[in-house]
Amino acid sequence: MLAAPHGNYMAIGDDDQTIYGFRGARMAFFRGFAQRYGAAVYEMTDNFRCRAGHVVLANRVIAQNRERHPKALVAARGFGGATALRRAPDEPAMARQLAEDVAAARAAGHRYAEIAVLVRLNAQTPVLEQALIAARIPYRLAGDEPFFRRREIDDLLKYAELAGYDAALRAGRRLSAEEGERLTLCWRSVYNRPKRYLTRQLSQECADAALRQGQPLSASLIRVGEKVSERTAAALRELAELLIWLGGAQLRLPAEKLLSDLDARLGYQGFLIEHSGFPETGAGYAANVAAFIQYARGRGALAELRAHLAQLEAERADAGPRADAVDIRTIHRAKGLEWPVVLVPHCNAGYIPFSGADDIEEERRLLYVSLTRAKERLQLYAVSGGESRPSLFLSAIDAEGLIARAAELEGLLAGDPAGWTAAQGPARRPRRLAVVAHAGGDAGTVAGQVGEAVVAGVGRGGAHLGDEGLGGGHVGRRGGVGDEARVDHQDLSAGAGGGDGVAAGVAHGCSSRSAASWARSTDGRLSQERASHATPSRKALALSVSG
Repeated sequence: MLAAPHGNYMAIGDDDQTIYGFRGARMAFFRGFAQRYGAAVYEMTDNFRCRAGHVVLANRVIAQNRERHPKALVAARGFGGATALRRAPDEPAMARQLAEDVAAARAAGHRYAEIAVLVRLNAQTPVLEQALIAARIPYRLAGDEPFFRRREIDDLLKYAELAGYDAALRAGRRLSAEEGERLTLCWRSVYNRPKRYLTRQLSQECADAALRQGQPLSASLIRVGEKVSERTAAALRELAELLIWLGGAQLRLPAEKLLSDLDARLGYQGFLIEHSGFPETGAGYAANVAAFIQYARGRGALAELRAHLAQLEAERADAGPRADAVDIRTIHRAKGLEWPVVLVPHCNAGYIPFSGADDIEEERRLLYVSLTRAKERLQLYAVSGGESRPSLFLSAIDAEGLIARAAELEGLLAGDPAGWTAAQGPARRPRRLAVVAHAGGDAGTVAGQVGEAVVAGVGRGGAHLGDEGLGGGHVGRRGGVGDEARVDHQDLSAGAGGGDGVAAGVAHGCSSRSAASWARSTDGRLSQERASHATPSRKALALSVSG
């Protein structure tokens, strides 16, 4: 309606960042816009946030998706920063490494608020929070509580606390006023979680019997069951039996076993999945419970686990609220944001992609979003011990090899092309490498072999390029030198198409004629206007690395 007078309207977005399928968003709505309205499509692929290493990795990840508009980011900021994938034998070791990296970034001059930890699920944070607290690193969780305060976890602990009061009443001990307040609080929180269809009036009757008459809750539940339907009465009998079992079990079972059995008896994770609105939300709550049960492993009985959580709470309280704190948030909450330093833990199967997800391509888009949030440093972490497996999104593209080859190329481009030697290209693995450079001077022609690579020469106002398999296009012939230089390559851009090879292009200080040649050779990836105005202080970089 707003566009009715003139019929002009515009939509801006990125189909590679459509990550809200669980809220009803559909890729078809986005991708069908141009056809639906007969719209012209303009690609804005220059990335002015990330460094080349981040862009290479992100492009190769997202290129694996089939349902997408084919495009690739161009690393307008060039090289610099850092990209790394760290492996750890287990989750605690991974969390400690992450905390050490936060401390190192802080020592390098970054404020804590310039550092983000991006998780697929909030269920990942318990082990991370513990490591940060132990390292006395302040943090805040966007849109959530610390793991030990989350309702789905707190309710399990309240069940155990309630069972303790019930055991005391069954033993004939009257509760103190403080214990009575706690019993009321716990009871109100859990009596209908999972749903038992117990009315508020009857639930209050059970609590009053315990507080005023010293009657155990387990006994009150049986008595109230006589006033309700058989369905509700059966649920109340199960709850009474649960309280009696739990009152004794928490004194003898390890916390992990106790919580696991309690979860199973309640069918608690299933309840959370089915009664939490969006399926993705419920799955996240259930994952929190599963993560907390795992977190309890090796921490003794429930009383010891409670003492440990109280210590974490006290240490966090001592630190007080801090404006300068590490930002922990889900990838969904990170879209549109950026930080100088981004840390992505649990790059493992089961987390990325999430084991409960239906849309694998959307899961890959989530990883893509996380990879493109960093301005300087991007650190990925994976657990490699036990049954843990790396994310298939990363193993499919040989992420570690890709990162290494991007770093190798950065080193080459940082030096004088005249000094390039075969020793700089690892002979152990044949690969192609091609570099285009416009020098704008009488640099002569330099050619050498790097592995199986042909290194382009640098000439007056131009260069030539050989070999094939660069990004999504290829180089059919070698060009000339000097002002006759040409590059027969359709797609010299960051990671385009995921072909074989390593390619880079740098345009600076070149003549208008060679700049125009550059612009034509890159098929619009580097516009003729920008190339013709390039200066040594204003460089444009297109980069693709693969193997």
